[in-house]
Amino acid sequence: MSEIVQADSDALRGLGKALAGHADAIDGLKVEPDVTMPGSPVHGAVDEVGKAAQAAFRALGKNIRQMSQATQSGAKEYDDFERAFVGHFRRLQSEKPS
Repeated sequence: MSEIVQADSDALRGLGKALAGHADAIDGLKVEPDVTMPGSPVHGAVDEVGKAAQAAFRALGKNIRQMSQATQSGAKEYDDFERAFVGHFRRLQSEKPS
């Protein structure tokens, strides 16, 4: 009934790096509307759409960066837990009566 939980720390770190790269790419996006009718109602609408799109990209990049940080942190926590568990297990083995 009980299953062993396994994590691939290297895969998590790789995912974290890939997500960070995507976040960097998204952060580098610039929305610059080009309107040929300055002063018209279309100009104002396009300007607002550009601001909203830029805000959406910033929010998306921030969320992906948080996902990256969570996967990197998870990999470290799995590694730390495994080291502690192995150390504890070895201590128990060395204390085992002959």
